[in-house]
Amino acid sequence: MQLYVDGMGEPRMLLGIYLEEDNDLLTWEAESKGYRSDIYVKVDAEMFQVVAYDMVRITQDFNDELQNSGFYSIDPNLILLKSVTKDEIILTITRLHQHHFFKALKPLAEEDISNLSLVKINE
Repeated sequence: MQLYVDGMGEPRMLLGIYLEEDNDLLTWEAESKGYRSDIYVKVDAEMFQVVAYDMVRITQDFNDELQNSGFYSIDPNLILLKSVTKDEIILTITRLHQHHFFKALKPLAEEDISNLSLVKINE
C-alpha cells in the first residue's frame, strides 16, 4: 500500500484522477456543457467513477426533470464544480478525498474497469 504524509504528519492514501480521454475537444465540450462523466478516481486499490456538473447545468437538469418527472434523483457520485475544467476537477476531487468523500461511495467492480484505458490527469 502506497502512502504519503500530509502537512499534519498524517498518512494518506495516494490519489489518482483519470479520464477516459484527454484532448482539447473533450476538454472544451465538458466546460461548455458543464458536465463530464468519464472521471475516475483511484484511492489505494479502489476505483470510483464520478460525474461532474457545474451549477448552470445541474440547475437546468433539475428544472427539466422536475417539470417532466415531478422529482429529481441525485446520483450519489455527483460532484459540483465552479466550472468543469481539468484544474477544477483535480482541485475538487483532492479536497473531497481529504474529507473522506470516497469512503461513502461504492467502488467499481473489477469487471467494470478491466477494459478501460484511462489517462491520468493529476501528479
